[in-house]
Amino acid sequence: MPINQRISQLPQSPSFSKRPETFDLDGENWSEAIDPMTEEINTMADEINATQGEINSSQAAAAQAVLDAQAEVENCQTELQLAKYEVIKAKGWSESAVGVEVEPGRFSSKHHSYQSDRWANEDRNVEIEPNKFSGKHHAEVAEEFVSNLLLNPIFSESTTSLAVIKGVKFLTTDTGKAYQRNMWMVFISKTNASVWMKGYLNAYDSETGGMEAVITEVSGEGTVEEWLLSQTNPGAAAVSGISTDKLNGAFYYNTMGGF
Repeated sequence: MPINQRISQLPQSPSFSKRPETFDLDGENWSEAIDPMTEEINTMADEINATQGEINSSQAAAAQAVLDAQAEVENCQTELQLAKYEVIKAKGWSESAVGVEVEPGRFSSKHHSYQSDRWANEDRNVEIEPNKFSGKHHAEVAEEFVSNLLLNPIFSESTTSLAVIKGVKFLTTDTGKAYQRNMWMVFISKTNASVWMKGYLNAYDSETGGMEAVITEVSGEGTVEEWLLSQTNPGAAAVSGISTDKLNGAFYYNTMGGF
């Protein structure tokens, strides 16, 4: 608040050195000026007090602003430390070495990239996890399985409707095949090679084509009415990746007397 009040100058004070009539006039003028001056002084005092209050308020506000600024600086420093931590953490998620946990049970993208590459490209018969192998391994085993089927197969067909579930199966297939008791067999859907059953023979009658098999492993579900049958072995890879066209070609070659 500005101080607007001004103090009027007092007239000349009375002096005993002057003539009595002059003294009386000066005294009267001086006395009349005292009250207005007192009022002006009081008004100025009020303005000074109000200004002092504003100064005090401004000082308090300034002090609070300083405290707020200091708190903001501390917050900024905390945020900076958190940001640095996040940068370090992000770097850890990106670059931590293979097998090194970033958090309990969680690993970096570098680790997962390495593992993904192993799952895709690790050499044949190299375990990635116990009894688990790479895509390359299964591709090579499947290719070898198909090659063996094509080179040395005992193939036949069946139109016996069978449910794709484990257990004993009774069916009729081609006659005159060299199937033997306990020989491992794979039954593949003629229309969808991803649906198959694998197991071993209990019995086969080469004259009637009657067959009894114990199914121990299946892929897919439902009921299939047209099957392609072939000998296999207990450790043969799953056949879900075999091309139906390739199998049909092998069966066609077999039925034409090529095997």
